[in-house]
Amino acid sequence: MKSLKDLLEPHSYKRIFFVGVIIYVVIYIIIFIITNVFFMIDATIRPGFMRNMFFDFYYFYQQQGWAITHGLIPNLHYIPLYPIVAEYYMALFTLFGQNPHMARIFQLLLVLSTLWVGLDIIKLIKLENPKVHFFLLIISLPFVVFAIYEINYDILVVFFMILAIDFFLRKNFVVTGIFLGLGFGTKLFPIILAIPIMIHLIKNKKLKELILFLLSCIGTIAALYMPFAILATIQQGTGIFGVISNFIDFILAPMSYFDDKPLNLPFYFFQIFGVDKFFLKVVQALLAFGLVLVFSVYHVWKHQEADVPFLFSALIIFFFFQPYIMPWYFIWITVIYHLIYKEKPEVEYAIHQPLLIGNCLVYAVEGFFLKYFLLYQIMSNDDWNYAYMLPNGFILPAIVIGFITAYMQVLVLIFLTTNKWKYQKILIGINIALIIVTVILLPIAIFIHNI
Repeated sequence: MKSLKDLLEPHSYKRIFFVGVIIYVVIYIIIFIITNVFFMIDATIRPGFMRNMFFDFYYFYQQQGWAITHGLIPNLHYIPLYPIVAEYYMALFTLFGQNPHMARIFQLLLVLSTLWVGLDIIKLIKLENPKVHFFLLIISLPFVVFAIYEINYDILVVFFMILAIDFFLRKNFVVTGIFLGLGFGTKLFPIILAIPIMIHLIKNKKLKELILFLLSCIGTIAALYMPFAILATIQQGTGIFGVISNFIDFILAPMSYFDDKPLNLPFYFFQIFGVDKFFLKVVQALLAFGLVLVFSVYHVWKHQEADVPFLFSALIIFFFFQPYIMPWYFIWITVIYHLIYKEKPEVEYAIHQPLLIGNCLVYAVEGFFLKYFLLYQIMSNDDWNYAYMLPNGFILPAIVIGFITAYMQVLVLIFLTTNKWKYQKILIGINIALIIVTVILLPIAIFIHNI
């Protein structure tokens, strides 16, 4: 029986990419049919079904897009939930009537563009079995689930981030800074990659490149936010300090969206013992940025190359210690994960991808039960929020959500320990055990509450 490498070897990258395009077109047709079935259910059996299935798209995305398409200016007329680039990207969905099929076309174009950049990176880094890595990147499940089916805009963030990595490898630090700035303006986390890049430039005494990188990155962020800061300052009638204050506030505004959400492990469990949430957020931030800094200094000063695995590890460290995590955030790391060397990429794909999807399915089911069978019973209306999952609200939901975030965090470690099967076997066992415990705890929590 031929290996995947032998099957792919006679074919060019363009042909493999074309096969990928066909795969996504077929998937799109299947999703088109499924979505129309949902529309039928929504119209005839259970009105509002689609809004529950695609809550973010029909609520948050539509809300932000509606504001912009009706002439409202972010940070001037309303406080946006998302960074500025994301706000205007969502407006595209609204311009097309919040039609999921049109939205998926935009998403599909971003997926294919991301794959094309990924191919360029594969050629730059000269991977062993590069065609295998590229094919597995093409059929990576998060693209389908999180970028197309769920219509989650994080694929735009990943596109900017992977472009930044591409130009970093090409040693074009100005363009690297521009794309990191655009990524920051879409979702704040890509800026974490600035730390290992700066440490790399400092270690190699590339002062000019460091300055150009910082100027391009900061300049891009300023170009995105400064017009809104100036408009708001003119409206308020304040001076230059008002511009600076507004500029900082507008950049950090999306962070306020997380105020009502539970923190992840290990910080979440500390709240059960009465530790202040703001204090935990400060600790989390210090750990996230501090550990990335320490890791970057250690890696670079050990004379190791500033390569894709280096950036991947820095991103994973930040990912693990950020305050809030959802399944679709895994698209941040899975794209780069396919661009690093693996001894047995097919085996890792066969284990990690189903494990990722399995975790997300269980996460979704548990979230559904928490929301509809427990939280709705203790609230006076449908406007639920995560405060009820915190220890100062109800302890049982807090414990359940704690276990849910625990197995998602273990999954992050599984992706980090690529090629380390000895550790992966242990982590996979822990991951499955945590899922089983959570599945058992959930009905117990509901039963105890209903007594």
